[in-house]
Amino acid sequence: MFDAKQAITNAVQSALTLFGQHVRGDVVTWAAIDQTTGIDRGSSHWTAFNKRFRRDFLNSTGIALWPVAGVGLQLCTLSFQLKELPLLRQRRAVRQYTKSLNAVRSIPDAELSTHQRMVKSHKIDQLRAARRKVLASLRASNVLAKASSHGLPRTRSA
Repeated sequence: MFDAKQAITNAVQSALTLFGQHVRGDVVTWAAIDQTTGIDRGSSHWTAFNKRFRRDFLNSTGIALWPVAGVGLQLCTLSFQLKELPLLRQRRAVRQYTKSLNAVRSIPDAELSTHQRMVKSHKIDQLRAARRKVLASLRASNVLAKASSHGLPRTRSA
């Protein structure tokens, strides 16, 4: 592991203080974040700061952060964090699996050795299975997200 830079540690602490003054649904602007932390979004420390801050903020408060394009970071509302955020990430996962599957499928078998053809076949099976699991999870999430008349989530019919 590498030693944590003191500048990042200080910036995370100041950002935690800044975001601690806000409630769910508020948007903290990039300018306010840059001014409070002293780390510019274009600097070499930004990625490390952003990852560490978002992780620490989520662990300490239970509130996820979502970027608002061109504005800043929004403290997710309960409904967004519970329903929309997982769905957005699962849909992205499906797209990534589909792209990977297409990339592996497109390799011509004539260019591959026997071992590589076997690896290709296993990789295709692996990607299909993973994609199916994410899609099944998405379908289950959609069923659970629907309101019911008696307050309990709907169950999946067989």
